This record gives sequence, structure tokens and C-alpha cells, in this order.
Amino acid sequence: MITGFSYSRGGVVTDPTLPFTNVKADVLVGTAGVLQSFNFFGLSSSFLAVLPYSWAQASGDVGEQRSSVTRTGLADMRLRWAVLLLGGKAATV
Repeated sequence: MITGFSYSRGGVVTDPTLPFTNVKADVLVGTAGVLQSFNFFGLSSSFLAVLPYSWAQASGDVGEQRSSVTRTGLADMRLRWAVLLLGGKAATV
């Protein structure tokens, strides 16, 4: 089982053609995941699945008016499969 937490705060770079200015954001992300190591045709291998949940609040000027928005929810799931091609062979218990 894998868990993690990250926090990011600061200015946001936007496309200069958009009517947004002075955009700032606070983003918190909590993650939970699972890692499983296994033997793949005699090679050491692992599979990782991570599902993050994020809380974000952004504020900025839209035209002449100050506005803010808050969003929460699941973020993009991450999957990874890794195989050690060179190095030690898969070990047994």
C-alpha cells in the first residue's frame, strides 16, 4: 500500500490571449495506491496503480471582475508496469 500528499501554491501561467489575469491557485492532492512485485518470465517485474484525489481553489481577474472557483474530485489514475530487463533475476520467497 502506498500513500502520499502534496501541496502546491502560487501563480498560474495562462495563454496571453485569454481574458484572465493575476491567476493564483492552491492545490492539495492526496494519493493512495498499490504496488505488487512478481516474476515475469524469470525477470523481476512490478505493477503500480495510484488514484489521486485533489482539492483546488483558483482565483483571478476575469476582464475587470475578480472571481474564484473551488473544485474537488478524483484526478487521473496512474498505472505503471515495470520489468527489470538487465540485472538480477526474480527471487523466490
